[in-house]
Amino acid sequence: MSSPAGQGAEGLEEAMINRDYALEEFFRTEMVGDREVLIGLAEGDIPNGDRVVKTNSEPGDGHQDGTMGTVVGALEADVEVRAKLRKQGLKQVRWMYWVKFDDLPEVPVAIADFRIEGC
Repeated sequence: MSSPAGQGAEGLEEAMINRDYALEEFFRTEMVGDREVLIGLAEGDIPNGDRVVKTNSEPGDGHQDGTMGTVVGALEADVEVRAKLRKQGLKQVRWMYWVKFDDLPEVPVAIADFRIEGC
């Protein structure tokens, strides 16, 4: 599933403002306290409900290597996003996942595919 209206990351913000697509095509919502959180609807390479472990932590990450969680959603990075990451020499991302980590299960966290592994 690509980003709204086939646009890359730069066009995503503008598309969200212009609403030239329906959020419901790509996301479901979940309330966390008094905030509405968007969670990707796609089924990634790691299926929803599967257990994962956090890897490739960086200083300042809220969850460190070894933290366990459950996948609750996904959204595939489109071709434009992957090309921009490659051009910038950044790690490649195919899927963004939403994970509820065991230490904070009420909050779905968006995380790149290379930062989690299936158990």
